[in-house]
Amino acid sequence: MIAFQDTSMGQYRTASLTVRGISDAEKNALRVRAAKNGRSMEAELRCIIHDAVKAEVKGREAGLATAIRARFAARGGVELSEHPPVKTRALTGLAETQPTLTLAGSS
Repeated sequence: MIAFQDTSMGQYRTASLTVRGISDAEKNALRVRAAKNGRSMEAELRCIIHDAVKAEVKGREAGLATAIRARFAARGGVELSEHPPVKTRALTGLAETQPTLTLAGSS
């Protein structure tokens, strides 16, 4: 079970988190990891949660093309040939027309 309790500290909002059902082996591994990193178990958990959420958010920040490329990378991707240049024609007659804007209530 995970329980959250929100509290306000000035302009910052913090949450308390209670995690139940952790085995003694998991707790001991966390204690050892925290000691190796010179942190308390609580600080170590905050760091783990921060890193996990940061990595997930960073993955979502990628653009659409990057997300599509990542999605199909396991299948070998898709190689497309370069599109041939497209001939365009000059637009004429636009410089003579000036758009006008009339606001309601003005004369």
